[in-house]
Amino acid sequence: MLSDLIIFLMFVSICISQTIWGGMAPLTPFDIGAQWLAPYCLGRVFLQHTDDIDDMIPVIVWMFAIVCCLDVFEAIFQKNVVNTILGKTFGLLETGEGYRWGMKRSQGNVGHPIFNGFQLVMLFPWAAEASRRAKDMNMGFFYRNVTWFAGTAAFFSISRGPQLALLITIGVIFFLRHPKLRLPMLCMAVTGVALIAFGKEAVIHGLGKMAGESEEDVRIIYIDGEATEYTGTKHRVLLLQVYKDAIANAGYFGWGGAMKDVVLEESVAQRFGSIDSHYLMFYLQYGYVGVSLFIALMIVVLYYSIRAAWNAKSSWCTLTGGLAGAFLAVALLMTSVWFAPDYGAVWLFNAGLVANIRSLPRQAAIPMEGITSTADVSPIDEACNSDLPPASANRVAIQGSQSFARSHGVSRSSTTRALRRVIPVTQEYVAADTSFNEHDNVSS
Repeated sequence: MLSDLIIFLMFVSICISQTIWGGMAPLTPFDIGAQWLAPYCLGRVFLQHTDDIDDMIPVIVWMFAIVCCLDVFEAIFQKNVVNTILGKTFGLLETGEGYRWGMKRSQGNVGHPIFNGFQLVMLFPWAAEASRRAKDMNMGFFYRNVTWFAGTAAFFSISRGPQLALLITIGVIFFLRHPKLRLPMLCMAVTGVALIAFGKEAVIHGLGKMAGESEEDVRIIYIDGEATEYTGTKHRVLLLQVYKDAIANAGYFGWGGAMKDVVLEESVAQRFGSIDSHYLMFYLQYGYVGVSLFIALMIVVLYYSIRAAWNAKSSWCTLTGGLAGAFLAVALLMTSVWFAPDYGAVWLFNAGLVANIRSLPRQAAIPMEGITSTADVSPIDEACNSDLPPASANRVAIQGSQSFARSHGVSRSSTTRALRRVIPVTQEYVAADTSFNEHDNVSS
């Protein structure tokens, strides 16, 4: 797969950059591999069959239910249960930066609320897929509405980036699931992008208002001797100005992971030590080669996921469509956050997953002909020929077909899903057969 080659080349380029700038130790390749290769490779082997996800539905649902409860509790009661138990403290997040809209920004067990939000956005497609399959399998209300848990948890990170990313992800799922609406939705998206491009200052001002910034938060700082207005929102824009010399001299392999030789003016060094833009940071660290390979990887996995989801009737449309939305949203919003391992590992795992989905073996279609044609007496025939009422006949059909399927190597979840689709037919067959028998008895 092309994505396999790209991520391997990216691993090599990072190692070269580290070697050039004296950052290579005996265990450094293992550290780089653990950060970049391991999550991707895990995604490549995670699913062995298209129906494996059915067995994960309870895990996915309960995971999001617990995370949602913890995040809502943290936001409202301003107490991080997990960090309290583990004895973790985060200085800046315990003060003004960790609070917004009168609530605490839910951090979960990661380094920052933004990372928590992006991690949940990258996991949201799994919740959407679990919800869809739970509906197909006629599971309970709790299982069918797991997307609400995932969306609520992401919202309570109270970070603008993840909230916008969640909306984009939902929009892309809707776009891919409804082919007839694709053209008008695409036109709306293009119009929105154009408005943002022409109203950049208004957008920055609006984002600042969302973060609760006011005129009192505006500071005057000096960059290259020139007075400049500074706010937390404008921080990302000013990075290009502050690092312009380092950008000009980064070359093919950048300044190395630690960027020890990048020197800033003393007046701005502390304030701009945090590079809240993945593309800028990755370029400075690993140069043209590194950032080009990362962008290529993003484009390839986005193509994989859109291609897998383009057929709205595909069994993977919701999951791969959601991943397409998450990849697109995070790609756009990484202009304002760096690629932290807290959510980067989930991104890479999903990248490996979409690279693997197209090669997965597909279960033979079960409609009951597939199960019953090789049986002497099919479970459906046995149920329909019995004197049981329809509800009991359905139960006999399900149990018998599951046993038959297991003995022939067909997964239980696939059998259940197929039976859910044919149950109404079974009921009509049993009812019709009963009516015929009653009519025959009366005639005789």
